[in-house]
Amino acid sequence: MKTKFNNLTVICPLDPDLAVLKGAVIMGHMDTPIVGRIAKFHYGIAVLPGVGQAEPLTSTKDEFHIIIRKGQPIKVNDVVTGYDFPITFSKEEAFIQIYASDDEEPPQIISQDNCREIGQIHINLPKSRRESRLKIGISTSETEFKVVARDEHTGKCFEGVCSFLN
Repeated sequence: MKTKFNNLTVICPLDPDLAVLKGAVIMGHMDTPIVGRIAKFHYGIAVLPGVGQAEPLTSTKDEFHIIIRKGQPIKVNDVVTGYDFPITFSKEEAFIQIYASDDEEPPQIISQDNCREIGQIHINLPKSRRESRLKIGISTSETEFKVVARDEHTGKCFEGVCSFLN
C-alpha cells in the first residue's frame, strides 16, 4: 500500500476493527442527538413527461429544479417543500427523478457533469380528468431523505427514498 500511494500519508489506527464500535459507544454517551447536517450536495429534481410545468418552471424536461442547496443546514425530520406541478392527463404515468450535484453552483440541466441521479418516484396518474396538482416535498432523517409527491386532488402520495450515504 505504501508503494502504490507513496506520495500520500497513510494513517492506520491501532485497532481498525474496533473503530466503528468505539464510535458507537462514544455516540451512546453523548447527551445531544444529531439534530441536523449541512447539505453535501445540491439536491434537485427533473420532471419527465406526464407532469406539466407551471410558472416559473417553463423550460425543458431535463432542467435541474433545485430543492436543497449545497451548504444549506438541514434539520432532521424537517420537511422542505419544493415545487408544485399541474398534472397533465395526456399520459397515464410520470416520473420525477431526484438528482445530486457537488459543483459549487447548482447545475442548470441534469446532463451537466457532476450531476447524478440518486432516486426517482414513479407516479400512476389518476384516471379522472379533473385538474390536479402534485406538490413535491422532502423529509430528512439521519441517513436518508424521502421525496414525496402528493396529488392535491386525491391526497394520494408517491414516494422515493434517497440515501445521504451514497
